[in-house]
Amino acid sequence: MQRRLIYILLTAFLASCHSGGTEDEGPHSYFDAIFSRADSLGSDRATEAFSLLDSAFHVFPHSGLKDLYRKYGYKLQYYYEKKNYPKALLYVDSQLYIIRDKTDQRDYGPYYYKALFDKGDIYLNEKNYPDAFQYYFKGKQAIEKTGDTCGFNIYSSRLGQVCFLQGKYRDAILYFTQNFEELTHCRQEDAFTRFVNTQGSLDNIALSYGGAGMEDSALFYYDSAAHFIQANQNAFSGTLSNKRFVETALGVVLGNEGDLWYRKGNNARAEAMLLKSIALNRQKEHAFEDAQINSGKLAGVYLADNKPDLAKSVLQDLRHTLDSVPSQSAELRWSKMQWQYYEKTGKVAEAYRYMQDYIRLKDLSGNQGDLAGMDIEGQIRHMALGYQLTLLKKEDELKTVCLVIVLLFIAMSTGIILLVWKNGKRSRQHLIQLTGLNQRISVQHEHMQKTLSALEQSQRENARLIKIMAHDLRNPIGAGSSIATLLLEEPDITGEQRQMLELIRNSSSHSLEMITDLLHANTTIEGMKKESIDLPSLLQYCLDELRFKADEKQQQIHLQAEPIILLVNREKIWRVLSNLITNAIKFSPPDKVITIDLHQEGSTVLLSIKDQGIGIPPELGEQVFDLFSESKRPGTSGEESFGLGLYISKQIVEAHGGKIWFISVAGRGTTFYVALPTD
Repeated sequence: MQRRLIYILLTAFLASCHSGGTEDEGPHSYFDAIFSRADSLGSDRATEAFSLLDSAFHVFPHSGLKDLYRKYGYKLQYYYEKKNYPKALLYVDSQLYIIRDKTDQRDYGPYYYKALFDKGDIYLNEKNYPDAFQYYFKGKQAIEKTGDTCGFNIYSSRLGQVCFLQGKYRDAILYFTQNFEELTHCRQEDAFTRFVNTQGSLDNIALSYGGAGMEDSALFYYDSAAHFIQANQNAFSGTLSNKRFVETALGVVLGNEGDLWYRKGNNARAEAMLLKSIALNRQKEHAFEDAQINSGKLAGVYLADNKPDLAKSVLQDLRHTLDSVPSQSAELRWSKMQWQYYEKTGKVAEAYRYMQDYIRLKDLSGNQGDLAGMDIEGQIRHMALGYQLTLLKKEDELKTVCLVIVLLFIAMSTGIILLVWKNGKRSRQHLIQLTGLNQRISVQHEHMQKTLSALEQSQRENARLIKIMAHDLRNPIGAGSSIATLLLEEPDITGEQRQMLELIRNSSSHSLEMITDLLHANTTIEGMKKESIDLPSLLQYCLDELRFKADEKQQQIHLQAEPIILLVNREKIWRVLSNLITNAIKFSPPDKVITIDLHQEGSTVLLSIKDQGIGIPPELGEQVFDLFSESKRPGTSGEESFGLGLYISKQIVEAHGGKIWFISVAGRGTTFYVALPTD
């Protein structure tokens, strides 16, 4: 339904641009009757409709490009609705081909970006998300030139949808937010369509924040969506269909918000939201399947709240509705809740049976989402032996063991970091000695070259070993941090135990940060995975993450960026941006301005980050990019500096074939530049 609504909107805009065609370009009224006749045949007689169109175009010698474009679009829509995406792709490529030389002409602009949108939809349904993103992005760029906000907000919505499906929730937030802002400026005459799109945009923003783990922001947008729907429901109560949609939309939003409250542990609010959602969508001709799924969620809330009798009642009612109105998703959730209900009530055999049903239904549906992180054998052993082992396990003993493990992990991580530092210093000293020896004994150049090569190989092996060790430490240290966090939630721990656990958790966090920096050191192009990245969006998201640091120092950040998509490693370029912006904030006094500029010069993308800080003294020079330099200085507010950021940034930029440099005046500020090739 959403695809058809968008298709109608784009087609209407296209029709409004048909006037003014020349004799050889069309469109011609002769074909209106032909297309009307083809439509009347319906999809069941598509062969006759296609023959009718082909014959008409064969007989009529003056068909123009727009008539031919319309013919390809007719066949494209048929194959798209039949889910024959290879053939649909063939016809949209035909549309793009016949107007390839006219895309810059105002009269053909709408034809061009509509074909790009259709091609993006085809790739989206084929789950080819990179290509879908590319064509939606091209379409958005094309339609933005027209200034039609009611048109290009559709593209922003699709870009957000692609990012959401890929699990790139933070990118999805940016595009869905753009979609919402564009809708507010839309001058579309159909108020109900504008209402439908706006509430959907708010719900999508909330879902994306929830996926990104930013739960407070998600709740804000769920509340905004619900208030928006309630504020407009009287305006659309005139027709029964509109009234049903408004109630259904409100029910969906309340259900999503209730699920989020459940994940946050607020079972009371989760219950209230889910009950309202179920009551709305269990009505006739509403979203009954959504009500069934939310009934399963409500049972989970009651189980988590230790109310098994209420959960049983909800599950029995859900079973009754599933017998009359089947739903694969709701059936799957019912099996899972039955399993958890019987496990909660200590009936191991029944729990095991429903767990097997749940796994079987998962396999049949082809959806392995919940099973991906589930240890099935562990669950079976838990149900078979858990109740026998419960009496043998003491909670105090478990806490003691966990505490010892965390302390061991902290000691191991500290020792490994010291070992890394000593090895790095020793390697640097060896390199200096070899360089001096090479200058004094030129006659032994060949021998020295072999020795240097062997040393470099050893250094690479050491770096590889360090990365392996650092990588392997992430899980145990992370586990230690998680265990400490869980133990802190225990109500019966003493103040001394709480102080020790907080120390362990903070030390683990600092260790993980240093290990992350070490994993980015010595970056090379070999094995580095690249993907097409929207650099302005990535830069904006980085600023959003760091803006609170600037706000603490009353600093302002000004960003100017051109639309650029570049093939890079997302995580590593993110590290470069974060390091440079963090340094600008750290070394700038309060109430200063930081200016960031991103633009393209020929085949090079140039990024500059300019601060008004303390500057870099001339005597330090390029030492700021060394791993073991003595150039580490505290920030203007005493912020600590480890001296790894610029070294890692240089490694990453050079691995991408780029370069990094700076211009600085002591006491007046520094400008860092990053140049990356577009090829």
